[in-house]
Amino acid sequence: MLVDTVKLQALHLTLKEVVDALANTNELISSGMHEENRQLYLTVLDNRVRQPKDLGEVVLAWRDGSPVYLREVADVRLGEAPQFNVVTADGRPAVLMNI
Repeated sequence: MLVDTVKLQALHLTLKEVVDALANTNELISSGMHEENRQLYLTVLDNRVRQPKDLGEVVLAWRDGSPVYLREVADVRLGEAPQFNVVTADGRPAVLMNI
């Protein structure tokens, strides 16, 4: 996701507000439990984002009675997963095992 800081400034939004909106939207939380006939039912609220298109529909704020969507200030698309560790042996990819 690439955020356009010029658009953020024009809408009087901060990057922290974007981060907070995303954190509050993408949640999997327990919503309670119900016991009936010696059965316990646990319920969850699954509000996780499934695809990039859904992320673009996150409401960041309200301006003049209208929602400001993430897609209006950012280019939301799939990217490559970060690679944290690269292990090679003789110049070829390898697996590192600690014993």
